[in-house]
Amino acid sequence: MKSLTLFFSLFLLAHLGFSQELNCRVIVDLEPVKAKNENIFQGSVTEDLVKDMEQEIFNFMNARRWTEDDFNPEERIKCNLQISVTDINTSSNTFKCTAQILSTRPVYGSDYESVMLNFLDKDFTFVYQESQPMDFNVNIYSTNLTSLLGYYGYLILGMDYDSFGEMGGTEYINKARDVANAAISSGYPGWEAKTADPNGRAWIVDHLTNPQFTNFRKGLYTYHRIGMDQLGAKPVESQQQILAVLEEIKKIQAVVSRSVLLNTFFKAKKDELVKIYQGANDEEKQKAYGLLLKVDPMNSQTYDEIKKI
Repeated sequence: MKSLTLFFSLFLLAHLGFSQELNCRVIVDLEPVKAKNENIFQGSVTEDLVKDMEQEIFNFMNARRWTEDDFNPEERIKCNLQISVTDINTSSNTFKCTAQILSTRPVYGSDYESVMLNFLDKDFTFVYQESQPMDFNVNIYSTNLTSLLGYYGYLILGMDYDSFGEMGGTEYINKARDVANAAISSGYPGWEAKTADPNGRAWIVDHLTNPQFTNFRKGLYTYHRIGMDQLGAKPVESQQQILAVLEEIKKIQAVVSRSVLLNTFFKAKKDELVKIYQGANDEEKQKAYGLLLKVDPMNSQTYDEIKKI
């Protein structure tokens, strides 16, 4: 039966791939919970259930049409969702997990993939029953699992669209916010910004929809479309454009001293920024190094690499 389900899932993706937007690799890792309790699967929760869950999450992310735009197979947004199960309540099939969400964007004229989102969600908790319906509506809460998946699906889309057009991802970022707002009443942690961990998921979309971060979102376009996409043809101009984005981030930090959104940005971009400015002239290299130490001091050792070439 599961082989038949997988066959139809792959058949669907093959024939509808032109319209689906995400190319999401899904992994559900049981090793963390196994290390804590070797006998965890002696109850109602089985490894088959987890395989079923992994397949349903894969289908949800990849077979769903998220937008009204048509995507060719090669245009689909590459992303990874790795769910690490840390605890299971076998009586209720409640899975307590962390989830690493990663998405990338191609750079024009190269085979390089620029990381757009690299975030660890420490409150990825949900109930899953075998073959449960994966019902989802942006404005109506159904299950925490589909809300989590919907939230990150729209967040990935929003940030990707922002990188191709100034504020181009507004529709999808707003949908991610709507998913979060609908899920607040569920009682699961991490949804309401006012009570959530300041490094948690709720604050990402809260800041993306906050006018104080408008120039950050506009900077996603400048950084990627004017900077990264032109880096091979116009290296000096591109490096200067990316420096201008960092200057805008510095201004935002003067008003908002702590932001998981900006921390997530630098987590995704720190190694890339080193490569960009290792190849700069001495003047641009010094500007970049000094500015990066100010806007992202937590990664100062990484930025020291800029001076080594």
